[in-house]
Amino acid sequence: ALGEVLRIISRSRGDSDMVMSAILGFALELCEAEFGILFDYRGDRKFAANHSRGIPEPFQEWLNEQGCFEVSASTGLGRVATKHNMVNIYDLSEATLQITFPGGPDSIIGGSGWSPDGKQIGISLPEAVHPGSKIWDASSGEELITLSGHEAQAWMMSWDSSGAYIGTASEDHTIRVWDAKTGEQIRIFTGHPESTFGVSWSPDGNQIASCGFSSGKVILWDPLTGEERLTFSAMPGLVTMNAWSPDGKRLLSTGAQGKALIWDSTTGEVLLDLFPQDFELDIFPGDWTKDGKRVLVQSSDGTIHIFEASSGKELSQFPTHQGAWNELSLSPSEQRLRKGGDGGARV
Repeated sequence: ALGEVLRIISRSRGDSDMVMSAILGFALELCEAEFGILFDYRGDRKFAANHSRGIPEPFQEWLNEQGCFEVSASTGLGRVATKHNMVNIYDLSEATLQITFPGGPDSIIGGSGWSPDGKQIGISLPEAVHPGSKIWDASSGEELITLSGHEAQAWMMSWDSSGAYIGTASEDHTIRVWDAKTGEQIRIFTGHPESTFGVSWSPDGNQIASCGFSSGKVILWDPLTGEERLTFSAMPGLVTMNAWSPDGKRLLSTGAQGKALIWDSTTGEVLLDLFPQDFELDIFPGDWTKDGKRVLVQSSDGTIHIFEASSGKELSQFPTHQGAWNELSLSPSEQRLRKGGDGGARV
């Protein structure tokens, strides 16, 4: 996107209106939107809608009447002006609930996850707000339970397949298991020498895979006893996430500097190294197809790569032109692909 903006500017010959109009057109194309507005910020939460495309005529007339107008701090534009941070406004035709979590412009939402039945959502909150996670009713927005215990920023979280337990990872170097109904902390795993980032349950719920920020260490745990069953340490540097194969026999681990490995989850043997040694882009979380025959991962340039899981042969790749995000998952029908992370999600 940045490259296209620079090309637009280079072709404009100093015509700022041409630049703004072209940027708006590019944004609409990128987002597959039918209409849009590019606001000029005049300071003190004051805006002017000087560039628009495709909006309904009555709305355009109303904007023209407003001229330069001041907005409330609670609106989308007001939040941008006040916090100087990206704000997401969701499609109101499909969403009836908006939950705003507290935190300043530099705060980070560590991660999120859905319960298996889709009725609850968990959010790992910014450390400045609460070093842990909260569980909410996904329909009403009611706060149900708080997972208190982590001593630093909580990152990824994951329910087991039964919905009875939740696992969380944190900067305090621990993995913790919680009772999903009561929020009671059941167990703490302390085998990582650094901040832990990812946590994922095996399909049968009998193992948890966790990974750290810098050691390249992946640990498989017994969630009931806390026993460290197996440790993989063949990946240098950051491990971004682990994804279990549908039968639980293999594990896909992604990481820095072109690393995407498929492991035997029983022996720890590396079965496949998906990228060549000279591939230097970081690899971000991936997913398996339901039949376990293919895996999908994304590189840091936003390209999604599809591999044959048995041979490691790359079957196809396609650029998304949106950069890599920290979630990548197939829909149950395998007809759609979801990318998600800081700032929202795309399908």
